Amino acid sequence: MCERPLRTPGTQYLVEKAYRENETIYEYAQCLDCFMEMHEEISPESQACIDEYFEKRINFESRQLLLRDGINSTLNVDDWLAHCVVTRMPRSECIDYTAYALCDGPRLVLCDLPYIVSGQSMEEVVSLLSTSTRDRLTEFNDRYLGLPTEYMDIPRDNLVPGLL
Repeated sequence: MCERPLRTPGTQYLVEKAYRENETIYEYAQCLDCFMEMHEEISPESQACIDEYFEKRINFESRQLLLRDGINSTLNVDDWLAHCVVTRMPRSECIDYTAYALCDGPRLVLCDLPYIVSGQSMEEVVSLLSTSTRDRLTEFNDRYLGLPTEYMDIPRDNLVPGLL
């Protein structure tokens, strides 16, 4: 990763934060350029599976309408993070979940993001990935994030930072 100062206005970046029972497992931020570079390493087959999985389960158009309508009234970002974007399972019922957000400097950008994905949904997505994609994401995890020892019981394949 480039180590660009992300809080500078005009610098767009993604934030990913994974939780287990409301304890942070990992968190990181990555500029869009680095994210796109890493995303290019996802195999075409895996990307097609990811795209199909989300297209079948998430109505991003309705999220955009909510955003458009909410901008003119009382948009509450917490409402967007209250349920898994895939299963609609309440966050409070998710043992594991990952939150995703897009920022521009110090500001949150409201678009399809922010959202959370339950651990159950992540397991389903991971099962669709090619071995080469899983290996690449595991390398990213090992290099940049590591895994706290108290979470070593989580299958490594279920920790896939940079996937979404």
